[in-house]
Amino acid sequence: MTEIYFSDSMGSRERLTSIDWLKERILNGDDEFWEGATGDCGLSYTQNVVTVASLGLVGRSASGFMLDHSYSGDNERTHTLCYGEHTGETVEASIGGNPNLYYREHFVPKEIAWEAIEYFLQTGDRKPDLMWEIAEMPEQEF
Repeated sequence: MTEIYFSDSMGSRERLTSIDWLKERILNGDDEFWEGATGDCGLSYTQNVVTVASLGLVGRSASGFMLDHSYSGDNERTHTLCYGEHTGETVEASIGGNPNLYYREHFVPKEIAWEAIEYFLQTGDRKPDLMWEIAEMPEQEF
């Protein structure tokens, strides 16, 4: 049996019972919801109570969403959804209370984020016609 779990920025993890609820948060949620205590949220795709894949969600109203996908128990590295060319521009976001810089192109428009999330909810996989790359961060200068 396949189930999806949502972990919010306050550390609560619950089975996702409404895709419409999540879609509303992606398309219309504010920074207060997405930043919360840890600064990130996540989805877990489970089959027979075993987590098969995870999708990390970092939402910032001014920048869009950063999505990190990984398969559980797989040696494959985490892949980040990418939108546009690498420009060297960065976005600052606090994750776990620590400010970090992330590449601007890793923050995608809400509609693209929802497209990737919707596919993940159905399959646990990365949507193949979107651009994913091995997760990398710019050098930090804090």
